[in-house]
Amino acid sequence: MHRWILAATIGAGLVLAPGAGATPSTVGQYHDDTGSAVVRGTDGLTYQMTFRLQATAGNPSQAAVATVSYRACTRAGKCGFTYTYSLGLSAGQASFPDANTAVVSAKLLGKPLQLHWTAHPAALGTNFSGSADVPNSVAVGDPTSGGPSAFTATFLGTSCGGNGTMTNSYGVFSSPQSGATTGSSRIPAGFVTKRGHKPGCQSS
Repeated sequence: MHRWILAATIGAGLVLAPGAGATPSTVGQYHDDTGSAVVRGTDGLTYQMTFRLQATAGNPSQAAVATVSYRACTRAGKCGFTYTYSLGLSAGQASFPDANTAVVSAKLLGKPLQLHWTAHPAALGTNFSGSADVPNSVAVGDPTSGGPSAFTATFLGTSCGGNGTMTNSYGVFSSPQSGATTGSSRIPAGFVTKRGHKPGCQSS
């Protein structure tokens, strides 16, 4: 992958074209948003959660994939395997009200999955950072949006706030594809209410 920085005036036109043999399926915008949260399970374990939204919007196609991963850790700090759920999203399940907001509304193991990012750029940038991964993508980062963000997640019957990051790019991209799901079809034991005790959130 090649990266560069292009100094430019905000609002100036910028035209990109894929190299010979490139096979991107979307010309437009690409979102790559991540978030994290930590949950105290009812089984005595701590669950480290990570969330990712990858989405393309433009012509001639658009696509979105949400990935939810977790690993359970003991109080002594010993952690087990990381389990992942990959969800292909329909057009109505991922939305971007503005350049600094991303919303996911779907289902995970029969429970509502709601993810929300809101970025608050400290200052508007003036440099376009670019990257090329031929033949998959040619991208120019949007310097006026994204960065660290407020992040909230509702998942597996639990709602948490956490840390998030938003990345917005313009260019030509391959559509995101759903990956392998390695998690169980059952809700993890730590998210099941036991004797009136419910899982709780910690700082991520």
